[in-house]
This record gives sequence, C-alpha cells and structure tokens, in this order.
Amino acid sequence: MAGIEINTPKFRNNRKILFVSYVPFMSYLYNGLKDSFPKFNIIPFEVWNKLGLISRTSLTRKYDYIHSFWARNSYNDIISCRLTGTRFINHYIGSDVMRVQNGSDKVKRKAEYVHKRSFKTLAVSQHLIGELDQNNITDVKLLEPFYYEGTEIKKNISMPAEKTILTYIPEGKEDFYGYEFILEAAAAFPGHKFTVLGNSGNNLAKKENIRYTGWVDNVDGYIDECFVYIRNTKHDGLPNMVLKSLLKGKHILYSQTFMHTNKVTLDNLADILGSDRLNTDGRDYMLKNYSKDSFIKKFAGLYE
Repeated sequence: MAGIEINTPKFRNNRKILFVSYVPFMSYLYNGLKDSFPKFNIIPFEVWNKLGLISRTSLTRKYDYIHSFWARNSYNDIISCRLTGTRFINHYIGSDVMRVQNGSDKVKRKAEYVHKRSFKTLAVSQHLIGELDQNNITDVKLLEPFYYEGTEIKKNISMPAEKTILTYIPEGKEDFYGYEFILEAAAAFPGHKFTVLGNSGNNLAKKENIRYTGWVDNVDGYIDECFVYIRNTKHDGLPNMVLKSLLKGKHILYSQTFMHTNKVTLDNLADILGSDRLNTDGRDYMLKNYSKDSFIKKFAGLYE
C-alpha cells in the first residue's frame, strides 16, 4: 500500500561534524542526516578507539564537533578536543551507562570529568538519564536517534493471521534478555506460537510452540507477522525493535517504561492475547513524534 507522505524540510547545517558510532547505526544515521548536514562524516568506534592520541588529535582538529555514541572511551576524546578547541558531545546509549553504574570509583570519576567538560551530554532514553543522575552525571538531555521514512508506513494496518509472540534473544545472552520468561509464557499459553530471533536454540529447551530463527538480517517480516513483541532485558537504551513494533501497531511488553507499552508479566500478556485490536495508540504516538522531520530538527538544535 502507498506510504504516508512526509515533506522533509530543506535544512542545511554546514558545521563540520564527526560521528563516532557503531557500524549497524552508521548507515541509519547517514541516511537520516545526509541531506541536511553536508559536512559530516562517520567513523566506527572500533576504528576510532585504535587511534593514538596524536592521530586522534590530528583528526579532531578537522572538525567543529565530535559527536560520540556509546560513551565508553570518551576520556581520551575530551583530551583531544581540549587540545584542538573542538566541541565534544557525549551520547549515552545503554551499556555505557551500565559501565558507570557498576564501575570502580576511577571509572565514575572519569565519567564525571568527561561530563563536566563536554559541550553537551545526551542519552537516548529517559530511563538512562535517571540512572546517570543517580551517578552524579546530571542535566543530561534527551535525544532519541530514531526516525521512520514515510514510504515504510502503511496507511492501513490489519490484524496478523495468528497472535504470535515475538522476542529477540541473542545467542549466549539468554539470561540478560529474559529467556526464562519466554519459557514460562510458552508453558502458560500453549496455544500460541513464540518466535525467538537471534538464537539457534541449539542449547535451549525444545518446546513445540517456540521457534528459533537464528540470526536474521531483516526483522520487518517477523514484526509484521506478530501480535506481541516482548523486550525483557535487564538493562536497555532505546531498542529499535520496540519502536518499529509500535509503528506497526504491535502490542509491547517491555522491561523499561515507554509510552504505550506494558510491563513484562503473564497477566499483561494474557490481557493482550485476549484482545482483538491492534495497538493503534502506540502507532499514532510514533507517527506523531518520530518522523524524519522531527529527527532532523532534534539534531539541528545541537550544533550552533
């Protein structure tokens, strides 16, 4: 079906910006900002972190801003930026907050040092901001790096053929991603199918109503097929699959607090499975707040 028309504003920012990011996010950032920020580049943090101080400082000197996602090695970044007069933006995404929470006093002191000397400190979700605040990293601003393209949104959505439950549990991280709850839920709702993405299931329990897909490159088809998506991690940032599922009108059980999602409990799952309506409130919320227009405006406000 035809997509919803989105008219992206003709905005230009000629500041020279270097994004330090992880590889899966790089093309997403590029496609979202390339028409509005003609002088930005992206470097994988795996490459960035291997640069010595001299090489990093030499590269930093070429930019007005260094905007780093995944703030785990930003202490050296601050040194380079202070040497060159480049403004540093530190953007927390999830596991980097855990490092501050669970780290030694030395790790916490370094995080506070970076925060005080950064041009801006950002986080991708409100719950991360709350966790940072408890660790003396205060006045952190929210910037959620997520958008949808108008062409990927259907004007009308319909109930899936079955009320399938979808989740993502990567291999070797079953405990962190809440595998035990999926086992419990599969036993409690034997008439419903559960699909587990990212895991072969070779070393897990074999249940008739649990399907393991292994690693998949494109999750959109699986989201289309499901009725409920469960994200039950012990810690989280801003998972794209939660947001994508909301955009498609799916019901969400989520271990964090987010608009139009429910806590991960068997009672909540039972209520959802007993419903015959899609999560249209969640879809409407996403359509209103996460367009490409709003994404560009969020970034436009960062750079003076």
